[in-house]
Amino acid sequence: MLFKSDQTVENAGIQYNLFKCIKWREITSYSHYYYVQADVNSNAMNERIFMEPYDPSVTSWNTSVYCNPTSPPTLEEYHVMVKKGFESQAARPCSPSLIAQFTYTHNDGSTQTCSSSSSLSVCPTWNTMTFDYTKCSTEQAFSKEGIVKCLMFLSSGTTVFTSVLNPGDVTDSRHSVFTCYALERTNDTVYMSDNRGSCAPGQQPKVKQTAGSGTLTMEYQDSCLDQPPGSSVGLCSLPSNWDGDWYHSGKTDVVISGRTKSITSGWDVTVSSTPLTTWSCVTSNDTDSYLLFKSDQIVDHNGTSYIALRCIQWTKITDYSYMYYPMTDREPLASNARIKLEEYDPAKLLWDASDYCSPTDPPETEKFHILVKKGKETQAKQWCPSPLLARFTYKHVTANGTETCTGVSSLDVCTNRTTMTFDYTKCSTTQAFSSEGILFCVKTLVANGVYYTMVLNPGSVDNNFYYRFTCLATTKSGNVVYTSDRPLKCAKNQSSIAVAQGGSGTLEMSPEETCGK
Repeated sequence: MLFKSDQTVENAGIQYNLFKCIKWREITSYSHYYYVQADVNSNAMNERIFMEPYDPSVTSWNTSVYCNPTSPPTLEEYHVMVKKGFESQAARPCSPSLIAQFTYTHNDGSTQTCSSSSSLSVCPTWNTMTFDYTKCSTEQAFSKEGIVKCLMFLSSGTTVFTSVLNPGDVTDSRHSVFTCYALERTNDTVYMSDNRGSCAPGQQPKVKQTAGSGTLTMEYQDSCLDQPPGSSVGLCSLPSNWDGDWYHSGKTDVVISGRTKSITSGWDVTVSSTPLTTWSCVTSNDTDSYLLFKSDQIVDHNGTSYIALRCIQWTKITDYSYMYYPMTDREPLASNARIKLEEYDPAKLLWDASDYCSPTDPPETEKFHILVKKGKETQAKQWCPSPLLARFTYKHVTANGTETCTGVSSLDVCTNRTTMTFDYTKCSTTQAFSSEGILFCVKTLVANGVYYTMVLNPGSVDNNFYYRFTCLATTKSGNVVYTSDRPLKCAKNQSSIAVAQGGSGTLEMSPEETCGK
């Protein structure tokens, strides 16, 4: 929409018309947000205004001329409008990272106030932030009463910009109708800066803004993201010990917050240049062992906002190790990651696992993932599969046909039936991406006569030559055992006698002594 001022202004003796072009989008029937599509103008106090010499002969104006700034506004440079008298109808769920109960500290740039006795709650309403001033009287969000309504939020990388409305008293200069928060989450901590009115260009969560009161450091006490308004109980139950740091058979390790029932690190997926970095559990199905997670970030794709969901089906191996399958179809916009994109609907508060955990193309048996609690690697060990229970000599063959270890070699899986020990003093060729040649068997599944074993490397890892997890595909023919390897996880239909994509080669092993059951 293109607007022209009804008055002209004079600058250096010349009369000018002023134009403001906006690109708008509806939030609710009573609220909208918009961007000003003009360059910053130093002659207009650095506002985004288009100035043009007044010409009385010009009576029409084309948006193609006035709505194409050379430096368009950044994502956070939006403005919000709310219809007076309809403030409650404009409220929408806060950013998922805020739907919880917190304690917090406030830093105004020189003084820190509030402590572990403070309280901010966004439960159970999801759309109202309530600061308890009886526990800490430092005013927040430029609100006299400490109550603000969430209106909308947008994500840029790991930073979320949230606009809130103060429905209370704003008759003095200390208080404001609108506040913008820039926030980011790190595990169970949320960092947040405020800015009076709209967001400041380049606003950062940990930096006090010129028009801000300071920064907040907030600690989760409880999450209610799996407890929609009106529900008396949470809808998600994680396995009881899912908390802290876990080794993961993906590219990165995983951090789980049992307190907030979320994956706070290690499940990163990128959709349309938007990284989805944290995932909160919204429901579970204990009968089928399903867990449904929703991304805390929103994706904008071709002007439409989406959320992402991912379902997993888990199985306990030991108290400190689990396997799971991703039970969602592949999404082309996410480099074929197994997630589901769904158009964002702020009014939707419930998600049923049955709608998201039945892929038309489910993962194959060998495409399982492993989680092992850090520090508990030895407690996660399981017996290696029967074809590997022996002392072997072996030869290693690479993809180009190079053979090593054809003379003296040794693999021992008898001294400890849960541990594979390659003797590198006899043959120094690295096996299963282990610098030390020691691997713990964690889980084995059998498909089409092939034993798929996930082994854990308890030694050094650089994710280049040496990896934490390796998948071994093993078969036995006569008295010979064949194995191929692949870092991180198994390949689809991984063969024991062919080099897997990314694998180091194949082993042809001859037992000198067996020690099976």
